[in-house]
Amino acid sequence: MARTSGTRASSVVVRALALSLLLASALALPATAEPMGEGSLLEGSLQVSGGGTVLQEEVTATWCEICARTDPRVSDFEQSVSPRVQRIALHPDDGSDPLGTRISSHRIVRAGENPATLPVPSFWHDGQGQFTGEVSEGRLQLLLLAAESERRADTELDLRVERTHVSIIIDVLLEVEPGQKLNDTQLSLFVTEDDVDLGAEEAAQMNGIRRHQGVARALIEVPLSEVADSEREAAAASVAFAEPVEAWSATLERHDDVIHLRLQLVPDASWTLGSLGFTVVHESIIGDDDLRVLGVVSAMQRDKVLEGAGGGWILVAILFLSCLLMAPEISSRIAPWTGLDSEAPAEDT
Repeated sequence: MARTSGTRASSVVVRALALSLLLASALALPATAEPMGEGSLLEGSLQVSGGGTVLQEEVTATWCEICARTDPRVSDFEQSVSPRVQRIALHPDDGSDPLGTRISSHRIVRAGENPATLPVPSFWHDGQGQFTGEVSEGRLQLLLLAAESERRADTELDLRVERTHVSIIIDVLLEVEPGQKLNDTQLSLFVTEDDVDLGAEEAAQMNGIRRHQGVARALIEVPLSEVADSEREAAAASVAFAEPVEAWSATLERHDDVIHLRLQLVPDASWTLGSLGFTVVHESIIGDDDLRVLGVVSAMQRDKVLEGAGGGWILVAILFLSCLLMAPEISSRIAPWTGLDSEAPAEDT
């Protein structure tokens, strides 16, 4: 049987090419946008624990020209500092904004303002420090730092979301610290939708912004006075506010130092399930002068978007061609290490 040194060198080159292709293929695998927490609502469940996030409520409007300049900046800032801050976009229920709901008016009144006269955009961080008008990234950073410095302690929260064939089940667990007062506090659960598309025609009739982020779609507020001081088996919870009203049901129980709020939500058919986010807030309900947030955690998700699938395979092609062009160089460089000489004539063995 005859074997040549050139054949052996070519075999090494082929292996080098195969290794290059394997590495390039790994680089070319599409990236996916993962949710905060574990799992995905699209796949059945979502879970996250925490409490230190700052709640940013922004009153904005699709017809507001200043908002058209500000909202993309606010969304980009939120993404850059996540999970330090969670933005909730409150659109006015004024008959003009197609994204408006009762949620906006309710939260504005809670902050002691008049929905009919409040300028947009307006911001609150943890229910405090109202800021109105166009906001810069530097101002957003200052507002966030101020809210973080005001937070005395973070309520430990666990948020679990599961999807059934007809509804969304949301479990909120709150860990009660020794001596913690609950009588004047509540758990609030926001459901938001990202990447809401108004469509080109409707956007042109508004402020030109077609896609909107963090849009408040649903909210339920459950006071904790019923479980402030004693054990309680699971029973229907008292609800201070709910939107959409008929879409929610709630039960509340307490065992030892753990409060369990179970919520069931029937989502609207127009919502995109893969773009829904869930934010639970432990906050005070004493009054306008003492509104404060005690803890926030958010489970955000996105549809799994393929990123770079096409560009990755272009990279494969480039690396493959590069290896072909470099094959003689590869062969000559490995010859001294293998005892092979790519220029030597063939020898019979």
